[in-house]
Amino acid sequence: MAALHYGPLTLVQPLGALTLVAALPLGAYCARRRVTRTEWRGALWTLGGLVGLVAVTGPTAPGEALSLRESLIVAAATALLIAVLASGRLHGREQRGTGGPAARGLGHATASGIASGVGSALTQTLTAALALDLPGSEPTWWQTALLAVLISAFASGGLLLSQAAYRGGLAAPLAVVNLSNPAAAAIIGVALLGETFRAGAWGWLVAAGASLVAARE
Repeated sequence: MAALHYGPLTLVQPLGALTLVAALPLGAYCARRRVTRTEWRGALWTLGGLVGLVAVTGPTAPGEALSLRESLIVAAATALLIAVLASGRLHGREQRGTGGPAARGLGHATASGIASGVGSALTQTLTAALALDLPGSEPTWWQTALLAVLISAFASGGLLLSQAAYRGGLAAPLAVVNLSNPAAAAIIGVALLGETFRAGAWGWLVAAGASLVAARE
């Protein structure tokens, strides 16, 4: 919460991909095996991509956040998207043939990442509200409580969706969760918060390349 208050979404959320790096030694320890060279190479790709993103992420002013109206619009639109992804309607053809469970798992993983990304954006808004830095008029107690309820709903929903996604395997769903999360947050940051990258067009190219490097893992 402190990081979201003082840093931009385009910087804070991609750091969540470090989950993939931390999972390597932990998973190997639990399975009583050694981490393979391929796994270490993937971890290095992830770290390299994150370094590139951090290097070009522009600064943000403390308290920069969504307005209450924007928060409600984003929450409603996200809830509809999550409902579609979780229902499996986008993977109807795959479900009728082979690979149905895998398609549903990736749909749940995408929905989980989006829910977590939006939850982080709303968390940033809540911290701004508590610090009385929210754009517009000072929020009332019920507006602040509403933000807290929305954050709890998206956080819980993201957790439950990720657990549903992992039933068909861990590797692909975990990667999708960790990539769709910062992607959703970045869209909100760029589209609604005016966040951008240093060095203009070159910064955007570096950020895109760094994202591809991190995704290569």
